[in-house]
Amino acid sequence: DGRGEQAMGHPAGFFWLWAVLIRMLGNTLLTARILPAFATFLALSGIYLLGRRLLGRELGLVSMVCLAFSPLFVSQSFVPLPDTAMLAMATLSLFFYASSRTVPASLFCLLAVMCREQAVLLAATYIAIEIVRWIWGGDAGRRPRLRSLALFCLPLAGLAGTWLCNLLFNGYLINRNYSGAPPAPMQGWLGYRTRLFLGHLMTGDLRWLPTVVALALLSGRALSRRSRRPDAGVLPPIVALVLLFPALVLPHDRLLGLAVMVLIAAVPAAKAFGPWLRGPALTAEDRLVPAMLLFGGLMVGFHVTVVLVAPDPQLDLVRYVLACYPVFIVLPLFYVRKLGGRSLFLSISAIFALGTLLSGLDVPATPQADAGPRGFAVPLQLRSAAGLVASERPGDTLLVEGTDVQLFTDPALGYVGSPIPTRSFGPGAAAPAPGIGYSLITTRSAFEASREGRALLESLPEGTSIRLARTFSDGSYTTSVYFLEAAGDGARQGPPDP
Repeated sequence: DGRGEQAMGHPAGFFWLWAVLIRMLGNTLLTARILPAFATFLALSGIYLLGRRLLGRELGLVSMVCLAFSPLFVSQSFVPLPDTAMLAMATLSLFFYASSRTVPASLFCLLAVMCREQAVLLAATYIAIEIVRWIWGGDAGRRPRLRSLALFCLPLAGLAGTWLCNLLFNGYLINRNYSGAPPAPMQGWLGYRTRLFLGHLMTGDLRWLPTVVALALLSGRALSRRSRRPDAGVLPPIVALVLLFPALVLPHDRLLGLAVMVLIAAVPAAKAFGPWLRGPALTAEDRLVPAMLLFGGLMVGFHVTVVLVAPDPQLDLVRYVLACYPVFIVLPLFYVRKLGGRSLFLSISAIFALGTLLSGLDVPATPQADAGPRGFAVPLQLRSAAGLVASERPGDTLLVEGTDVQLFTDPALGYVGSPIPTRSFGPGAAAPAPGIGYSLITTRSAFEASREGRALLESLPEGTSIRLARTFSDGSYTTSVYFLEAAGDGARQGPPDP
């Protein structure tokens, strides 16, 4: 109805654009694929341009390949959600910022905010950098920085406009997941959420390899410069072993390994902010490295601490930090190439790309099970197999969990050859009617003993029983097919439930 309810108070730019495409091309599966495909293309193009701007075509190509192989990126590229679009817009904004092109950097940042409100942290990054350089830069360049500050406030105005529309049309200002009375955070929330978000970004999908090698090179270089001994060249491999040790002997989500990496990164990160004091003439590296580090830190910090003010105690989907992938892919590879040479860069890149690709074969160990191709595909494959079993009783109406109805009613999705009469079960759904045959598909284990299963059994017509027909399993995923049968199986004689 044009008021943004489907975005639940989030910026609805992505969905507005989707609505325009539906109006122009119709509400079809092809229309639903256009935006994810375009966002994927822009994201890959953007990270290539970003890497090329930093250190040439080679870094751009490797960064693009590593992003294309990343399981979370691949899985999100298949769904019409705004996370990949936010990644694309934020990456292009960083590229233009590195090129000192303030207007397109601000406009792409605004587009990122219209996809997800967290992108406002990129605008905050630009504003913070401009203010710091303004304070320490003296009077030189004061007017251009005023103009830059005004332009980088444009994404903030876009977010304010979203909040105003929420207030006028939906009756609330900020998305209710982020505002309200927060519950007491769970015990150990800080460590858990730090491991979840920072651990995923720094070390997940073999990203720890280029990260620790880059940190080793940066630290070894700093130590070698301080030493006058002729054997100072042995320091980088020693530091590399020290850095690799926590990542090799501990799971990648342990805080110790992350703490070592962050502490070692503190010195080169602090040095990256030094060029601000040299005045307005900055290289792409001088502009981009501080911006990427600050943006990545703000994004992780926000998603770690948001549970202190948000009513939703979860907010633990790793796709929320997908826009930080350029920071944790491009920057480590940049320093490996710059300080380690071409041979080391190509070797580390090849291992990293292959390891990232192979990591997509496993189901991710995060609360977001679809954060990889396998975790995304397996549940749907099991539903498809369950649908074939259910179709063996052609007179039945199929009962499924709410969001699965379209899988069995639209053959274009590829799960059924022809539509099956299907309706949802669960809270708010009508009870099964007597005289009608039903088959049921559920992903819940021990369905009869679950709350939803007991509620359904209580709503069945008298004399109806539920029988497990088939269970499909793959790893941690399970999908079961049940047949609902009345005494004498007379229930199957009626027409399908409309």
